[in-house]
Amino acid sequence: MQDAPAAPTGLELDHEGPTDAAAPGEAGRSRGATLQDLVADEPLPQAPCAPVAIGMRTGRVLSVAGDRATLALGDADAPVEAAIAPSVDPAVVDEAREQGNAVLVELSPGEAPVVVAVLTTQRPRAIRLHAATVHIEADQELSLSAGESFVQMRRGGLVTIAGAQEVSMRTSQGTVRVRKDGEIELDSESEVLLRSSKSALRVRAEDEEIALIATQIRATSRGLFRMVGRLLRLN
Repeated sequence: MQDAPAAPTGLELDHEGPTDAAAPGEAGRSRGATLQDLVADEPLPQAPCAPVAIGMRTGRVLSVAGDRATLALGDADAPVEAAIAPSVDPAVVDEAREQGNAVLVELSPGEAPVVVAVLTTQRPRAIRLHAATVHIEADQELSLSAGESFVQMRRGGLVTIAGAQEVSMRTSQGTVRVRKDGEIELDSESEVLLRSSKSALRVRAEDEEIALIATQIRATSRGLFRMVGRLLRLN
């Protein structure tokens, strides 16, 4: 009586193919399937890519009108009308147009482009600062210079104003000039007053009067001392 064949203990996957004739004893043996064989015809599913809802582009400003701007985008054949975001000052966008700077534009499907920022792409030819209050503070020293003109403020309270040709301080009613030859000019529409605690020199334009007030007044001349007037009064 012949023994019954043993029952299979697991799943066997045979791969029909050429055998290696060079390897003895392996000619009739079948090679098991590999993982690559199992998945070769069934690629792994890929998750669909979500469409991009928001895009950013740079553009050049052609004109600004209110809270709208006309832009030139790189891939657009014609100028594009865009809104200016509420957080962006239209004056800043207009300055970008004057200086040739680019702006950052937000593009959303089905919506108008929106200018959301201004990009500085080159050194400005001019800087204009406009605000309700401008506060500049330096711990040690603050200096402003342009060519041969110079203004310096130091921590200890020293303020220096220098100019190669002339230093002028002007108001609507008068001017103080210090020229390079040492001449000092005080020009006032009404009155010039030099005053210390107990002395004063006053020049009034209204009645053409000069008043010199002091506890002691000295006038010294190494040469000719001349006093000219229609009436001289010594009291």
